[in-house]
Amino acid sequence: MRVAFLTTEYPTEDQFAGGLASYLHRVATALVEGGHDAEVFTLSLRDERIWDGSTLVHRVKRKTRFQSILAKASSLGRGAGHPDVILPAWNLAAALHRRHRERPFDVIQASNYRACGIVAALRHRIPMVTRVSSYE
Repeated sequence: MRVAFLTTEYPTEDQFAGGLASYLHRVATALVEGGHDAEVFTLSLRDERIWDGSTLVHRVKRKTRFQSILAKASSLGRGAGHPDVILPAWNLAAALHRRHRERPFDVIQASNYRACGIVAALRHRIPMVTRVSSYE
């Protein structure tokens, strides 16, 4: 089975090494050791693919194109933080889409934090589960 993880944090990133990052590292490693393919898509300061042990990590740069337009859109509510949620989710979904065309995934697990899977859920026909782990 091929599993994709969408997340805002993973231990490969200096600024993101909390409980969610540790959980994803352990689960991805266990899946790979069990004979499955697990790939992680995480927000980063750069676009690149790296290996974290036996897990392929897709570092996805936060692109800010159109952020100022979304921030000023009155229908989204000024200062509501929508661009800070939608744009990273869009970036993760785009990276997932590119990789899914290369090697299709069977299932996606997205973390609920910052709604990082919302765009992928709307864009892809891949089954998705969301790990709910924070009060947001």
